[in-house]
Amino acid sequence: MGYLYYGADAHAIEIEDRPLAHLRVAILSLLRAGHSVAFTCPRSKDLGGGRESIWITPQTDLRFRFRGSRAPNLNEHWVRAIIATNDSAAGLHLVPECTQSNEPVPYQPAARQSAPPTESKLEHRSAHERQLSKS
Repeated sequence: MGYLYYGADAHAIEIEDRPLAHLRVAILSLLRAGHSVAFTCPRSKDLGGGRESIWITPQTDLRFRFRGSRAPNLNEHWVRAIIATNDSAAGLHLVPECTQSNEPVPYQPAARQSAPPTESKLEHRSAHERQLSKS
């Protein structure tokens, strides 16, 4: 079992490692895109059961702690399904692992996007394209 710690007081939500790894990718992807997340999860029976929602913004302190030392292979379809729940009335929540893909997808950190071309590069391209069109 792993934990999602959130907020300045580091409140903890206990989640099994495999779903937590997929939830981590989903939440961080949404936050990187500038979205906020209303994450809804069940409360443990020790805390009276039910469910709770937490509001996560790009400024929220988050920490993901995994019991296992090995990162699981990620199922891209499952990550996408979790991300899709962010637009639901219930907010972002875990869904059962998708069976559309029987092969787990190894996690690959997102490549950084290169900066947009500068004006001088654009001018150079235009001059080069004019030369090619004359040939």
